[in-house]
Amino acid sequence: KQKKQLVLKLSLIHILNVAYQMAVNYGFQKVQAVLANNLLTLSPLFSILLGFMFYAEIPTLKESIAGAIIIVSAYKMNEISS
Repeated sequence: KQKKQLVLKLSLIHILNVAYQMAVNYGFQKVQAVLANNLLTLSPLFSILLGFMFYAEIPTLKESIAGAIIIVSAYKMNEISS
C-alpha cells in the first residue's frame, strides 16, 4: 500500500512539474524575457509566503532579508529595463 501511494505521489509531482514547465514556456512566448525572468526570481519569495499562509511557518531573519533583497532586485531590474 505504501509503495502504491509513493508511486501516485511521484506521478503527481511529475505531472505538476511538466505543467509548470509548459506554463513557463508559454509565458516566455507572451511576455518579454526580461520581465519573465524577473518574475521567476520571485518564486522563492512566494514559496516562503505560501509556507507562512498554509503551514504557519515563520520566516527567519535571514529568509526575510533574502526576500527583501529579491524584491528590491526585481524592482530595480524592471526599472532599468523600462
